[in-house]
Amino acid sequence: MPRKDLEISAMGYRKHPGMIAWILHRVTGVILVLYFILHMLGSGGVCSFLPAIVQNIYVEAVVIIMFAWHAMNGLRIIFMEFFRAAERGCFKKFLAIFTVLAVLLALVGLYYVKDVIAANSAANVEAAEGE
Repeated sequence: MPRKDLEISAMGYRKHPGMIAWILHRVTGVILVLYFILHMLGSGGVCSFLPAIVQNIYVEAVVIIMFAWHAMNGLRIIFMEFFRAAERGCFKKFLAIFTVLAVLLALVGLYYVKDVIAANSAANVEAAEGE
């Protein structure tokens, strides 16, 4: 049965929140996999330039934001599939709820990363002074 909320025009499909969520879910998944591969290569000493890139605070912040979106969107998909929320027409409500949860999860993660970076930089300063 075709979807009633999806309009097809001469220019193609109209952007639907579900299509955008689907694309973001796939893109964040691929980027997270690539990041974790680079993280493993960098921490294993395989490539000398990777630790500087992978352990950059801005890169870690982006990874936390992408992880939060990917995780919360995955939970939203589970709720949509198993609790038949799509059949009840709650799609936009679920998208809004899990987007807010993703933002909250990202903020908690960013707060934690800030503390970890501060502790690591203090340890690096102490190690440099000890030498």
